[in-house]
Amino acid sequence: MANAWDREHASKRGGDHEFVLLDEEMLSMESILADGSTSPILDEELQYEQFWASALVRCALARLSAEFGAEARTHIFEELCPFLRGGVALPNQKDVAQRLNIPLNTLRSHLSRLRARYSHVLREEVARTIGAAEDVDEELRHLCRIITTVR
Repeated sequence: MANAWDREHASKRGGDHEFVLLDEEMLSMESILADGSTSPILDEELQYEQFWASALVRCALARLSAEFGAEARTHIFEELCPFLRGGVALPNQKDVAQRLNIPLNTLRSHLSRLRARYSHVLREEVARTIGAAEDVDEELRHLCRIITTVR
């Protein structure tokens, strides 16, 4: 049994690395490109960066969703998620607090912690993609610029 474990966790087989499957992201990008729904004005580099930013945000949100699902607080995450994504049609915090049957201050506390966790997870996703830790802050600023030009 020890030899089998050693074989499965050998470095040459990726035993000490986490593999990230991007099948869903690739399928969604292929469908977007096949639809022709992207603007012809955007050049290829900008399109690539927008897809990259979108994939990072989706990965971070998926990780957060999994964390909340593991703790059986999925309904709280689903109600608070629009505040992470932003946009013009955000729900009213009082209404969300009433739906969750919690005080408004508790909702704001949950939202503050969720935003902090989202920031941390997004930072980890960026660090994972670029490798060099000293470039993470610059990449996060670049990511924010890309996301704000998309919206």
